[in-house]
Amino acid sequence: MRNRYYPSDEVYLDAIADAMHEEYQAIVEAGFLLQIDDPDLPDAWQIHPHMSVPEYRKFAELRVEALNHALRGIPLDACACTCAGAAITAP
Repeated sequence: MRNRYYPSDEVYLDAIADAMHEEYQAIVEAGFLLQIDDPDLPDAWQIHPHMSVPEYRKFAELRVEALNHALRGIPLDACACTCAGAAITAP
C-alpha cells in the first residue's frame, strides 16, 4: 500500500494502526482468536533494493511499532502473532 495522502509514513502507519485496532478489538470481543501474520517483513528487503540495511531495519521497526500500536489493550492470550521473527511486544 502506498501513502498518497498522509504527510509521512509514520502518520500513515499510525492511521492504519488506529483503524486496525478497532477491527482487532471487535474480533476479540466476538470471542475469536486474533491471528497476526507478516512472513514478509523480515525478508522483504528485496522489494526495496534501494534501501541500505539500516534503512530497511528502520522501515521494519516502524511497521512493528505500528502493529504493536494496533494491538494495544488486546489481551495477549487472545492473539496468535507469528511475524517470522519480528520483535512484537506484548500489548
